Amino acid sequence: MARIIGPVPACSLQGNLSSWGTFTANQVFNDLKTSGDGAFIQGGMKLESNGKVYVNVRGQYVWHCQLYATLNNSQQRCSIRHNGSVSYLAHIQNSGSGQVSINCSGILDMDAGDYIEMVVDYAGDIYRGAQHSFISGFLVSTANHY
Repeated sequence: MARIIGPVPACSLQGNLSSWGTFTANQVFNDLKTSGDGAFIQGGMKLESNGKVYVNVRGQYVWHCQLYATLNNSQQRCSIRHNGSVSYLAHIQNSGSGQVSINCSGILDMDAGDYIEMVVDYAGDIYRGAQHSFISGFLVSTANHY
């Protein structure tokens, strides 16, 4: 079992732009910031400009993502992808109009150097502001699982 010395790997990455953006299908949400509005990243985690969040410690991580979307007689889906493959997703369909928060969470067994990303699965309008669209995650265990 690994021993963590220093801050536990954790992050709260907030939307970086206070505006709506039109996303294409399967587009990675990369409008994220690491400071201000409650955002932080610590313990060796790394956010790349392409929206990938890398971990540097092998273990089990809890992840939570939220997208704030406009749905006008449409649907939207948010997915958490681990090394490019879908691990968790949340889907919502609306027969009217308005905005909705789409939340997706799960626990992933990750190796050092692995990454996660939040993906907008269907084309649509997403609000890119803090507290509306975000990713958060933290290491919960370094025990090996086979």
